[in-house]
Amino acid sequence: MAVTTDLDATTQNVYVPLIVDNFAKGVPLVVALIGKAKFLDGGQNIRQPVALASSGLATEYSGGDTLDVSYVNDFAACELGWAQYGTTISITGKDDLINSGKAAILSVISSKLQKYEVELRELLSDDIIQSDGTNAKKVVGLTAAIDDSTNVTTYGGLSRATYTNWKSKYSANGAAGRAVTLSLLGTQTGNATKGNTKPNLYLTSQAVINKLITLYQPNQRFIDDSKYASAGFQAVGYQNRPVIQDESVNQISSLDRMFILNTNYLDLYFHKARFFRYVPFQRSPNQDAATAMILVACQLLCSAPRLNCQIRDLDATL
Repeated sequence: MAVTTDLDATTQNVYVPLIVDNFAKGVPLVVALIGKAKFLDGGQNIRQPVALASSGLATEYSGGDTLDVSYVNDFAACELGWAQYGTTISITGKDDLINSGKAAILSVISSKLQKYEVELRELLSDDIIQSDGTNAKKVVGLTAAIDDSTNVTTYGGLSRATYTNWKSKYSANGAAGRAVTLSLLGTQTGNATKGNTKPNLYLTSQAVINKLITLYQPNQRFIDDSKYASAGFQAVGYQNRPVIQDESVNQISSLDRMFILNTNYLDLYFHKARFFRYVPFQRSPNQDAATAMILVACQLLCSAPRLNCQIRDLDATL
């Protein structure tokens, strides 16, 4: 397969950047976070210090009162491992023979990559939302990060029973569906607000968004948020913040959910050596075939779960 050198160059320089661009623009939460993504050189795990308790050092005083200068260890380390994702592209000697010439074989590779890129993006998108942390191979998703210990008692190695402010705001209704109301939205938004630190993104299903639109009529609140609009997402506004449909939220259960997020406290981490790294075509030792790989190592980390909220058991038909 003499064309593999040309395939490597074109795939690396043309197709991989398109895959990265489609990932950055094709997942609502990634659209919000990719601009501040963090790239690390190495390390077995990702560690981020988080403040989980008051130091007790702030105090009133008068005149020459003694101030407490004690060392207080009021930080703990949230620690998550790398999640690894990848896809392969294979061509056989027969592909090379049938599609002789660089242009023809590149067309074959292009078709395969378009399909595999969608599959990889959808897998990452689903895990970023749905993963509850029980599968060590997956990104630890919003379902684990945004919980009050009802379902996920430990997040990032820190117990929510020990550190109560490591709990998210969480609203569920058992197995019974409940109506989508502006009152419920307002209450839970308020619960995830501290001072002027407020949620800035809502992710939910299309059914819930459709219900919100009917609640807003006749003054429907659509907002033109350039960041999301340029990626092709239409946002309904709530308190002048975007409410965006995400298919991965739809798929969690038969009843709908909503994640009320403060993206200032959510970070995407990527390993520099595995940021959609292209591994060139290599000949199989016992087949007339060659395989290339595209690899990603990443993780999602929430440093302040208490400033985020998850609402479960919504029934948009009520």
